[in-house]
Amino acid sequence: MSCEIVDGDQAWVLVSSALVCLMTPGLAFFYGGLVRQANFLNTLFMSFMCMGIITVEWVFVGYTFSFGWRDKGFGDGRWVGLRDVGEEPHCFYAPTISHSAFMIFQMMFAIITPAIISGAIVERITFRAWVLFVIFWSLLVYNPIAHWVWSGVQHADGTIETGLLRDLGALDFAGGTVVHISSGYAGLVASLIVGPRRSVNLRAPPEGHNIPLFILGVSLLWVGWYLIPLSCPLTHNIPDPSVHRFGFNSGSALAAGGLASTAFVNTHICAATSMASWMLFDMLARRAVTIVGPLSGAIVGLVVITPAAGYVHVQSALALGFIGAGVVYVFVLLKARFLNGRRWTSYFDDSLDVFCCHGIGGTVGALLTGFFASTDVNPAGADGVLFGGGKLLAYQLAAILLSIVHTCVGTAVILIPIKLTLGLRYTREEENFGLDLVGHKQIAYRIKNLDEGENEHAPKKQTDGLGGSRIIGRPINKAYHIVADPILGPIKRLLHIQESDSQSADTELRTHGDVDENGDHPQRTLAMGGRFGQTSFTVAHKFEEDEPEDDGGHGSARSSSKRKMTASTPRAQPAKEQSPEDQDPDSSSSGSD
Repeated sequence: MSCEIVDGDQAWVLVSSALVCLMTPGLAFFYGGLVRQANFLNTLFMSFMCMGIITVEWVFVGYTFSFGWRDKGFGDGRWVGLRDVGEEPHCFYAPTISHSAFMIFQMMFAIITPAIISGAIVERITFRAWVLFVIFWSLLVYNPIAHWVWSGVQHADGTIETGLLRDLGALDFAGGTVVHISSGYAGLVASLIVGPRRSVNLRAPPEGHNIPLFILGVSLLWVGWYLIPLSCPLTHNIPDPSVHRFGFNSGSALAAGGLASTAFVNTHICAATSMASWMLFDMLARRAVTIVGPLSGAIVGLVVITPAAGYVHVQSALALGFIGAGVVYVFVLLKARFLNGRRWTSYFDDSLDVFCCHGIGGTVGALLTGFFASTDVNPAGADGVLFGGGKLLAYQLAAILLSIVHTCVGTAVILIPIKLTLGLRYTREEENFGLDLVGHKQIAYRIKNLDEGENEHAPKKQTDGLGGSRIIGRPINKAYHIVADPILGPIKRLLHIQESDSQSADTELRTHGDVDENGDHPQRTLAMGGRFGQTSFTVAHKFEEDEPEDDGGHGSARSSSKRKMTASTPRAQPAKEQSPEDQDPDSSSSGSD
C-alpha cells in the first residue's frame, strides 16, 4: 500500500483540527451559561486552560505514551518532545497525511476530554487542584486508554499488533470509550470525592444565569462534532483489510469519502432524533418543553453516535438517537428526584450532569454498537446482534467495563492525595461569594441599570481610601491587611477618609442626636452592608455645604450637594442640649443629609 501525502486529505485534516479545537471554547460556553453568574469566568477558564496545559503535556510525553508502541498496554518514549514527528506520513496511522497533522488532530481529543470532567465539579474545586488533576489525569488515565483503543504497529515481517481494547475486538469509531466513557465516569468519581456545593440546595439547584451563551456552546459543539467522523477515516487507518478490529480500511480517498459521508449523515440524524425525543419526553413529564433540555438531548445524541457513526445504517441512527435520549432522560429524572440532596447520597453533586450525558450516553452508544453495527456499512467493522453477530456485544461490554474500572481507580488515586495535601475546594464563605473574584480577581459582568443603579448581582467592591481594597469583607491580599490594619486602622479613624460615591449602594449614614447651631449633625453612624452581614462604626464630623439643595424634605446619603469633611474623631461626645428658644427651626432635620 502506498504511503504518500495527498494534498486534499492533508488540507482537510488540518482544517478539521482547527474546527475540532473550537469545540473546547464551545464546551466552555456550554458550561458557563449553566452556572451562576459569580462563577462564570472560573467555569470558562477550567475548559480553556486545558488548551494550554494539555498541549504542553501532549508535546512532551502525551503523544508518545498514547501512540508509541511498547506493548498492548503502554506506549514508549520514541516520540518524546515530538522527536521524529514531522512532515513525512506514518504509514500505519495515516498514510495520506503528514505525521504532524495526525498528531495535532489527536491532540484535540486529548484537550477536550478533561475539560468535559470540569462540568461535574464546577463552583467549588480550587483552581490549583484542578490544574494538578488535569495533568495527572491525562498522564494516568487518558493516555493509556487512548493507547488501548487507537494504537498499533506493523512489524517488518508484515504482522500487525494493536492496543488492548482494539485487539479485543471492540468497535469505537470516534472516541466513545476514550473520550466520553472516561470523562463521564471520572466526573462521577470526582464529584463524590470533592463533595457537593455548600451554597446550593441540591433539591432545587439554581438555573443557569445565561441561556443564550449555553445555546452558543451547543452550536459550536454540534458543528465541530461533524468534523470528527469526517476526519476519522483519514486518521484511524489499518493497512491490512483483514484486520477489522476497532478500525477500518481507508485504502482509497474515494472509499474514505463514502464512509465519511455515511458517518456525517448518521451524526446529524442521531443528534436531531435525540433532540426531538427529548422534547417529547419533556411534554410527557413536565407538560412544557424547556430550552436547556432538548439542546442537552442533542449533545446526548452526539455522544451516543460517536462510537457507532461509521458502523451503522442511517435507519439505525434513528434508533440510537431515540434510545439514547430515553435512557439518559430517565437517569437525569431519577437523579433530580431521588438522588440530589438525599441523606444517603448527600455527597453526590454532579453539577451539570456530566455523568448522565457522557458516562451513561457513552455507555449506551458503545452497547448499541454491539447491536446495530453492520459490515454492509463498513466491511472493516463487525456485525452486531441484529445482523447475526453475537460476539461483538460481548467485546463491547468487556471494553466498557475495563475502561470504567481504569478510569474510576485512576481518578480516585489522583484526587485523594491532592485532597489530603493541598485540598480540593474553597471554603463555604468563598463559595458563597463566587469563584471569579476569589480565584481570579475578576468579574464577568459590569452592567448598570439606569433605573435601579448598579446590577444587583454584581459583586460590590469597597475601598479603604489608602489604596487597599476589600470585596464584600474579603481582603484581596490577606497578608497585607493582617499587617497593615493594626497600624493604619487608628490613623484612618483619626483622619476619617471619606468613602467614594461608588460605595453609596452599600453605605448608609444614620443620624443620632440633635443638630447644632450651625445645622450640622454631631454624631452619625456609617453602616456598611454586605453579603456577609453589616458592620457599623460611629463617627463625629462636620460638613460644609457648598450649595445646599432642597431635596423635597427627604434626606439622602447620596445628596448631590458637595460635602467636605473638616474634622472627625473616632467617638464624638453628645452635642450640648439646646433649649427650644435657642434652636433654629429651619436648621433641624429628621433625616440624614
